[in-house]
Amino acid sequence: MSEATVGFGIDARGMIRDGLLCIECGYDLGGLPPEASCPECALSADESLRAPTMLGRSAGFVRGLRDGARLIHVMILSVVIVSIVVAAIAGGAAAAAVGGLSLTVIIGLAAVLQTALVLGFHWGWWRFTGPDPGGMRMGETDGARKTTRVATAIAAAIALLALPSQLITASVTATPAAGNPNAGPSALFLIAMIVSAVLGFLSFGAYGTQFIAGLIYVRQIGRRSGDETLRRRAATRVWLIPALVVGGYAMIFVTAIAAAAVGPVALVGMLFLLVGLLGALVMYYNLFIRARKTLTGVLKEIELESARRQALADAPAESSEPRSAEPPSN
Repeated sequence: MSEATVGFGIDARGMIRDGLLCIECGYDLGGLPPEASCPECALSADESLRAPTMLGRSAGFVRGLRDGARLIHVMILSVVIVSIVVAAIAGGAAAAAVGGLSLTVIIGLAAVLQTALVLGFHWGWWRFTGPDPGGMRMGETDGARKTTRVATAIAAAIALLALPSQLITASVTATPAAGNPNAGPSALFLIAMIVSAVLGFLSFGAYGTQFIAGLIYVRQIGRRSGDETLRRRAATRVWLIPALVVGGYAMIFVTAIAAAAVGPVALVGMLFLLVGLLGALVMYYNLFIRARKTLTGVLKEIELESARRQALADAPAESSEPRSAEPPSN
């Protein structure tokens, strides 16, 4: 058996361990002998054993990916909570009760907080797509990883650039023109609105690229980690999540058109949109919980294997120590 196949991919019986997937088709090769071929695609099992897997990486590298996945799902939840709170305050019901602060100050602080959380979300993606110091290249995953990082950097830059225009528009929206309610918007407000629109369009492209390339990367992480469930979920949700979002917005237009003839049915479209957005968000959130748990398991296996190898390396030194002669028995 070659040195490349010993250790992570082989169990105590000398067979391929459960959960090691074929790099060509994703078939679980567990229980097969190392010299076998994949029953699905006939690729030599040794090819999959020699492929760079997550189990063969350094603990520091996998820990960085795990921490990135955790940060992503924590920031998703945080942004949702803050957005709900801000929407409640913007309604005016709680504005006067928050320490006497004006609505303008509250919305401004909320915009800064939301931007900080969004940057935290992008930092999570940056860590999750970090390069391997050991030089692992995971085929098509390396291209997806690099694309995701570029899109993440662009989206983070846009979030920072959009903050001043958000503060300006929030201030004007929360504070009507004093003494002249019929006055038109100021030039500064119009410029801020135009800048927000342009940055919003660019942000949509950056987020879309990050989402598609990122889920391709997650799919390959699942395959290299031996987690078929993570691989399947990423492969499905890369198209299902956009379909839910687009479908929800499509129902808005359909019901808006029907409302003219049928009556107040726009609420139906809003309901479809809400269900679509909520479902997409939950699936996206759960995907990274799964990724975090998978990488945590991989990290534990790496640490256990490292401890085992260290114990084996120390064993010869211990056995070579001279033993004291035993006294002869009478």
